[in-house]
Amino acid sequence: MIIKEPPRVVLETVVQWINSDPCLCFTAHYTDLQRALPSGAIPMAATLPFLGLFRWCFFAPLCVKNNNDLELYSELHCALIESVMQGWKVYSEQNPRVSRPYTLSVHSVVPQQLKDLIEETIKLNDPVTMHAVEIVVERLTQSIHAAIISDTIFGNKQDLVNQLESLPENDVLKTLIKRIQV
Repeated sequence: MIIKEPPRVVLETVVQWINSDPCLCFTAHYTDLQRALPSGAIPMAATLPFLGLFRWCFFAPLCVKNNNDLELYSELHCALIESVMQGWKVYSEQNPRVSRPYTLSVHSVVPQQLKDLIEETIKLNDPVTMHAVEIVVERLTQSIHAAIISDTIFGNKQDLVNQLESLPENDVLKTLIKRIQV
């Protein structure tokens, strides 16, 4: 399975932008972009970049070989977690009438492509790649936990638990599943 990673300059720019402003990823939600549409255009709900950016972070340990790039994906993951936890809080305090956005959807948080890649990696039974799988599961767990805490995850709890139970076992993951089921 081949995953094409973004150019390093794009990754560096995104990390820099999100670190400089945790609210940035919420811009599409709280900016009235409908006025920018040409006449006759059909308005649609704003889409936030969280899921796509988190996916970069989830796939990186399994697909990226350059350690400097891996470090950058770790920075991106931390910046996104901070944005989910703090960005919405900061914005909603300033704009209490704006509805809460969704940063993650239960139905797409664990893509099938990632599950397949994890399964392929586990079959290799190599300690280094198994460590990469651990990192992926921990990043997924941290991201979902941040979305739960900030109340910006959308979907059915049991559907989420079913998806999480399909991942390799991990102590952090077990704790999150217990928390969701409470």
